[in-house]
Amino acid sequence: MSRRRLIRQVLLNLALVAALLLAVAMFASTIWHTPWGSDLTLRHTMAVNHFCRRYFALLLVLVAWFLFNRRFAAWVIAVVALSAGFVLYAPHMDELTVVMVGLQVFALAVLLVNWRYFRRGVDRPSLRVAVMVFVVLLVFLVLDAVIGHLLARPESTWAQSFGQVLNTLFVTGGTNLVTRFVVVAFWLSFGVGVLLVLRPVVFRTVMSARRRQRAREIVLADGQNPTAYLALEDDKALFFPEGVAGVVAYRIVGDYVIVMGDPICAEDDFAAVLREFYLFCAEGDYTVVFLATTEKYLDQYQALGFDHIKCGEEAVFDLASFDLAGGVRAKFRSKFNGATNAGVTVREYKPTEARDMSIERAFEHVSADWLKGKKSGQLTFTIGGLNLHDPMDRRYFYACDDGGRIVGFHVFLPYEGQASYLVDMTRRLRHAPAGVTEKINGEAFLQFKAEGKHLASLGVAPLANLGGDTEHPLADKALGLIYEKGNRFYGFKALSKAKGKYGPQWLPSYWVYPAGALTPRMIMAIIKVQNPGGITDFLTGVVNPRQLKLRHHE
Repeated sequence: MSRRRLIRQVLLNLALVAALLLAVAMFASTIWHTPWGSDLTLRHTMAVNHFCRRYFALLLVLVAWFLFNRRFAAWVIAVVALSAGFVLYAPHMDELTVVMVGLQVFALAVLLVNWRYFRRGVDRPSLRVAVMVFVVLLVFLVLDAVIGHLLARPESTWAQSFGQVLNTLFVTGGTNLVTRFVVVAFWLSFGVGVLLVLRPVVFRTVMSARRRQRAREIVLADGQNPTAYLALEDDKALFFPEGVAGVVAYRIVGDYVIVMGDPICAEDDFAAVLREFYLFCAEGDYTVVFLATTEKYLDQYQALGFDHIKCGEEAVFDLASFDLAGGVRAKFRSKFNGATNAGVTVREYKPTEARDMSIERAFEHVSADWLKGKKSGQLTFTIGGLNLHDPMDRRYFYACDDGGRIVGFHVFLPYEGQASYLVDMTRRLRHAPAGVTEKINGEAFLQFKAEGKHLASLGVAPLANLGGDTEHPLADKALGLIYEKGNRFYGFKALSKAKGKYGPQWLPSYWVYPAGALTPRMIMAIIKVQNPGGITDFLTGVVNPRQLKLRHHE
């Protein structure tokens, strides 16, 4: 980091601390001795003034984290709240007010001078954050009014004050300047809160549906990466470049934009789409990282200044030559035949043709049973969901035991224009017959072969077969060490072994990132985007070995 950027960062951090101290001081100033006088209008005016101080203090606290994360909307709110203070302090100056003005001038000046630093927009509306802000604002307004009523009428109980406040808010609307102001503030906050809560709902039901359909058309036409269809999952934000048909699926984690697979577009447009997306990330000063990329575009990444490192290998099958014979598939064949001999049968469920709620309830039961045994957070981002509410082009194969009970199912995602399929979500009952997973995959692969499909993929075995990277020897060795020593946390070796028994062709998979960006922070961001529980969830494998076995089937 340059000296200038370091100084700017220190000043911004100090400004944020100053804003939080100011919030505390603004709240404290409302209980600081203030000469009210005997004039009723003056007393009401000062009560409104103090209410506004508390309200803006709360806003500064609420936006502090988003301000730290350089959100432009948080910058606007902070500047408004800080600027309003100059008007609020006018009626009275004392020692505390002088301190507040000093903090306010410093924080406001730093924020205004560095306004370009706050370039990050809202990635996608968050219902959780919206509800949190909504509830906090309303609770504050009601609690503030109740306490004010108690102070004005000490003989009242909490219940009586609360009832009076509700009566004022919903019935009378207030009888003086203070109560009317509080009522207006309450309903304005309520309206803003409703908009905040509705925005992510509308975004997901209307905007997301339209954008997802647009992305689906691009994915089906140009999705060469086996993970391309994961762009249509609800946990992805979508970037569409200008002027060309393309889409990039990503999520923001701290200072990183994590992309699932390669940008999806026609081969001739790849460089243009990549460049535009890189500039989009640069506007918010994000570091972009691409997960599970293929070899196809490595030269084009490198031409634009990106570096790459091998992160594992993908298990792939050429369906034209796929069968169960041969020594390399002996273990797979043994599992497959064992399930067959136990009476396990496999069928395909086609929800787009005819819905069967009994089958779907069975899928939910199998998934719930699988999660109970897992005892940890479910992996996301690099793995899709069941999506029976909107199956689109997904294909579902399920296994029944000899009694007709559904004991497992797999979800397959198309790529290469639906000429190939990726095994995505896999679930089975904890006490399902042995070989159910192999039986479902084998029958599905044979069905795809009969349909003339091209490839089938079991997905990437993370950190498998590393070593020999002369350009990144330290990083390569570190990832190899994680593979060896971190096996008890994740089960890397067992997952690679489970895929290997099918006798696949192994293709390298890469992380792609700007040169020099491969750091422990980047690796932690990659872990976080895939596991909501973060690193602690991985560490639960130490005390819960069963989860490792179950991860192998994920």
